[in-house]
Amino acid sequence: MSGSNPVILLGAGRSGTTLLYKLLSAHPNIAYLSNYQNRWPAWPVTALTHRVLNIFPHLMASAWFMGGGGAYFNEGRNWLQSIVPTPAEAESVYRTSGLPLTPDPEFHASSELVRAINSNFEKIRRISGGEVVVTKRTANNRRIPALNKIFPNAKYIHLVRDGRAVAYSLPRVDWWDDHILYWCGKSPKEMVAEGAAPLFLAARNWVEEMKSLQTGLQLIETPNLLEVRYEMLLKKPFEEIQRMVEFIGLESSLPNKYFKLVDSLQLKPREESWLKGWPAEQRKRVEEIQYEHLRRWGYL
Repeated sequence: MSGSNPVILLGAGRSGTTLLYKLLSAHPNIAYLSNYQNRWPAWPVTALTHRVLNIFPHLMASAWFMGGGGAYFNEGRNWLQSIVPTPAEAESVYRTSGLPLTPDPEFHASSELVRAINSNFEKIRRISGGEVVVTKRTANNRRIPALNKIFPNAKYIHLVRDGRAVAYSLPRVDWWDDHILYWCGKSPKEMVAEGAAPLFLAARNWVEEMKSLQTGLQLIETPNLLEVRYEMLLKKPFEEIQRMVEFIGLESSLPNKYFKLVDSLQLKPREESWLKGWPAEQRKRVEEIQYEHLRRWGYL
């Protein structure tokens, strides 16, 4: 397996993709794009730091995860944590290869772009010492047609979470207010100033992302696509990770150090805050906005 056949993680924002990305990246045979490649995309040699980190998995546990297996840092990490190579979306790696943030429907991947991005991924894989590169980038939800042309043999893992939980979570993260929503070209802050309700805007954003994912995933052959539920990942983390590792094509038995790291995170189902945090009318409105897709994915 080579870096030109990556594993691409997909999922609407706040669906747990950061947690999943870090869980898979902690596997010693999996390479990933880190904050080092994001800062210095022209220097794939920085992936050597990933080899060092594999020797000290306890550093991954302390720098990548918070208590209870939380993987998203809403506040900045301390200086020691920030120098540890950490799985990152690394948009700069895609950008310097020439891939647009939102490709047009008729986007054509030039031979130069295909060579550049494959070369970058392969160098990172080889220097990291991994058997395959796993990458997670939220913008890739709408890049599937382009990625399918660039990486025709890539595998995709789609992480799905209840849209109501996503809608509850989105307004509480630090990047949300100023994030440009690709489906309308405005930020939530701008739309709220125009009269949109923050919660209902977040509910609609999940719908728009799931629409993009559904359209793109129709292009992927069934053997190259695996669906994972966030709720099941927390309920049975080892079973789900093993299922993904086998799908990727790695040795199915989990290395002992890796098993201990995952076990130390104490992943378990959480009581969803939206169940208690919303008045009945708010919940009803969110479910009206998301109804079709909540039904489509089995949440209603």
